Amino acid sequence: MNAPGSMTSRQRMLTALQCQKPDQVPVFDWFTADSRQRIIAALQIDHPDDEAEFAKAVGFDAISYGDIE
Repeated sequence: MNAPGSMTSRQRMLTALQCQKPDQVPVFDWFTADSRQRIIAALQIDHPDDEAEFAKAVGFDAISYGDIE
């Protein structure tokens, strides 16, 4: 098992997808548009339309695309 924080987000996701044990559980979530805007304002994210910057600012290991209906 890897020490917590010893893997990059990419390594963590690929390890989990291969049914192996990553250093920690990968973090990922969906937000409503309203919740996302409140998070962007609270964290003062410079480029809120940049999915990678948003994911990094909130500490996510993965990025979601598309709407949930």
